[in-house]
Amino acid sequence: GGFKYLRYFRITSHARSSLPAGKCRQSTLVSKGLATPSGLRLGLSQDELITLLGPPKQSLPSSLEFKFFVQIPEMIKGERSCRRLTVHIKADLDESMVRELLVNDYQESYGGECMKL
Repeated sequence: GGFKYLRYFRITSHARSSLPAGKCRQSTLVSKGLATPSGLRLGLSQDELITLLGPPKQSLPSSLEFKFFVQIPEMIKGERSCRRLTVHIKADLDESMVRELLVNDYQESYGGECMKL
């Protein structure tokens, strides 16, 4: 097997899904306690989300959007390389609480050494 990399996911509360009916399947892998290691999860307040992720790149009454530059050092065929990504997080809000999270990334470049940020 090779390395598998998740490029996109959406987590939504059942009551507030922005997806058309029938486009979203429930999963036993998703529960109210599901969170990233940093604490990103549904149910955060708008203030908690901003404390966790920093100032949003775009702020609307019903959503916040964040963008981050990420570098992932790798070894390919014995040589150091770097994968550079832009990560986009959109949080839909209901009464200032996170009700839906959309996380995806875009590969910007690949190769060379990772830069010090």
